[in-house]
Amino acid sequence: MTKAADVIQGTLDMLILKAIALEPMHGWGIGNHIQKMSRDTFRIGQGSIYPALHRFEQRAWVTSYWRTTENNRIARYYELNAAGRHALAEEIARWRSYISAVDLVRIGSEAAGGKGGGTITSASCRISARERSREVFERARISSNLER
Repeated sequence: MTKAADVIQGTLDMLILKAIALEPMHGWGIGNHIQKMSRDTFRIGQGSIYPALHRFEQRAWVTSYWRTTENNRIARYYELNAAGRHALAEEIARWRSYISAVDLVRIGSEAAGGKGGGTITSASCRISARERSREVFERARISSNLER
């Protein structure tokens, strides 16, 4: 089992928007879906999900309505609208830019813009081809899950 991790600040909105982009869901279902998609890495509590959903409603990114759940209970469902899909696309683009920048620093690419002695070169920060392949595969898997 994967150890649970804290959601990096600024990614909560993207994770929730992505979950409801797939289908309308209620708050508990959103948390459960994110936990499953992340292979139990992210466990987002209701105390984080509902304030985000209320923000989304205020920003007119989602519509909500009451419906009976599969367990025969009444719950509020949230559905992403066109403005929300646009916000999700922006969040994903911001996230991709962020992880690219982290990779530049992590692998010490000179393309990061450093000059002179302060630049970490790729020669001083070597990783094995197998490790890099594993990281590329994992990034592709995460990106694929986000795009679904």
